[in-house]
Amino acid sequence: FETACTISTTNVYASSPISINKECGGQSNTLLRERSFGIFDVSAHEEYEAAAKAAGYGEGENLYLYKPEGGEDKIEVQKRAAKFLNFLSQTLIENLHLGKGCINDNQRVLVVSHGGLIVQMTKYLLRQCKCDLSYLSKEDKENILKDFAYLKNTAISNFELVVDTNTGEISSVRFLKFGNAHHLKAMTTING
Repeated sequence: FETACTISTTNVYASSPISINKECGGQSNTLLRERSFGIFDVSAHEEYEAAAKAAGYGEGENLYLYKPEGGEDKIEVQKRAAKFLNFLSQTLIENLHLGKGCINDNQRVLVVSHGGLIVQMTKYLLRQCKCDLSYLSKEDKENILKDFAYLKNTAISNFELVVDTNTGEISSVRFLKFGNAHHLKAMTTING
């Protein structure tokens, strides 16, 4: 939430969003929280990996299918991401009906969350919506089309959603950036 506030107060594209937090114009939403690893939430990641392997899960992506006691599996995270997208669509439609959209009815929304949730949100969009990947760089397109397991911290993804104002469903998605971390290379140059 603090990251979202920092971005929204310094972002040149920020307008005056509906706000429950007057300092930054942001709203928190529990649907955007990080995946729960249950009994391993406060443990080293190696402990989760060892338990997953002991339960018969292999390396890589398969390892994250393991659902620890009290935790979530990737399917549950994807369902939560889909629920958030539905909430977002409904909110955008409400804003439009309340006259809070832009002149051309485009609304900009900054969503800040953890890479695991963004990956599951992206997988949901790819499977459920008409998607246009033609605007992605070659690197971003390769990243989105492979069976990715995570995104780098602070990676930026940029999507344009078209929401059917009658049904509230996302009818199409244009991917502009996905998991892009070029800004990190610039930081390495500055700090290096």
